[in-house]
Amino acid sequence: MELKPMTEGVLDARARAEVKATLRFGDRVWLATEAGLCRRDPGEALQPAGALAQERVQALGPAQGGMIAVAHRDIVRLDGAGAVISRRSGPQGEKIAAISAATGRVLLGTKSGLFAETGEGWTRLLGEPGFEVVGITELPGRII
Repeated sequence: MELKPMTEGVLDARARAEVKATLRFGDRVWLATEAGLCRRDPGEALQPAGALAQERVQALGPAQGGMIAVAHRDIVRLDGAGAVISRRSGPQGEKIAAISAATGRVLLGTKSGLFAETGEGWTRLLGEPGFEVVGITELPGRII
């Protein structure tokens, strides 16, 4: 596979932006960056993409039928093309480092533990201040 070089201009800011997470969805690779959401299609150059292309994206993870991201302090569900399905606030006062909704339930990794979305808000499943969760992997019946 030949990689095409990035051109200066619109992608120049993203070339220097910190990549917070990557996610493969079908043949596409999505990148969550400080400068916005980007995607790379097979044989194409990296490009800003989706509804979060101009927003700071701190985390990105799998979700049923698409993906889920953290933009500012919001939890954003996206379809496979990057269009917003839903948007809601994350847990108050928490710095979110990881996110997943692979099994349908939204899980957040923060500087103080693991949180799960409930009908009334957010519940801490594990941790306390100083118990940092930086990644989430879900398997049937287990969270790693």
